[in-house]
Amino acid sequence: MSELGPDEKTVLRALLAGAVRAPEIPRLKAAARDAALATLGARSLVEARGKGRALTLALSEAGRALALALPVEVAKRSPRASSEGSTAMLARLDAMDERLGRMEALLARIAGASIAQPPVRSEGEDALRARVLTIVSQLDMRSGHGGLVPISEVRAELRRAGSPPDDRAVDAALLTLERERLVELRVAQSPASVADRASGIERPGRGLVYWVSPRSS
Repeated sequence: MSELGPDEKTVLRALLAGAVRAPEIPRLKAAARDAALATLGARSLVEARGKGRALTLALSEAGRALALALPVEVAKRSPRASSEGSTAMLARLDAMDERLGRMEALLARIAGASIAQPPVRSEGEDALRARVLTIVSQLDMRSGHGGLVPISEVRAELRRAGSPPDDRAVDAALLTLERERLVELRVAQSPASVADRASGIERPGRGLVYWVSPRSS
C-alpha cells in the first residue's frame, strides 16, 4: 500500500461506491486524475467499461481489495472551532465517519468471503466463452490472419449466428479466456489507424486490445 500516492488513493476511494466517468472523480485536477488512473490501470487495479461517451471506470477485484484496506480519511478539525455551526458540522462528520467505518468493515467481510469462496460462473458465461473460443479458432484457421484475428470479426460472427450477446459480455469472455491462458489478446500499436477501433477493448494502462490469437497449448 505504501507505493500508492495520495492521488491514487483518492481515485480508489472514489470508485469504491461503483463505476463512474473520469470527470466525476472529485477532489483532483484533470492532470493529477489522469496520471493516477494511468498508474492504477497499469497495475490492473482500475478497468474501463463501455465505449465512447458511455465509458466508465471501475475497480478490479484487486483494486477493490486495496480500496477496502485504505484507512478512513478523517477531516482535520481546528481546536479553536467553537461556534454553534462548527460544532454541528463536527458532529455530523463524526456520525458520517462512524457509518463509513461500519460500511467498510461489512464490505471487507464480504470481500474476504468472496476471496475465500470464488463465485461460481453461470452456465451462460461458460457457454459464451466456449462459443467465443470456437469462433476464434475457426476464424484463425480459415481467414489466413496469421494468428491475429480482429475482435471485430469475432463480434460479427456472433451476430451472424443469431442472438448476439452484449458487447460487454464478449469483452468479459475474451478477458477471462486470456486469464485462463486459452487465448492471447494483442494491442494495436497505432490505434488511430485500425479499421474499426470501436470493436476493440480499451484497457487503461494497456491500450486498445484489437486482436485475439488462440494459444496452441
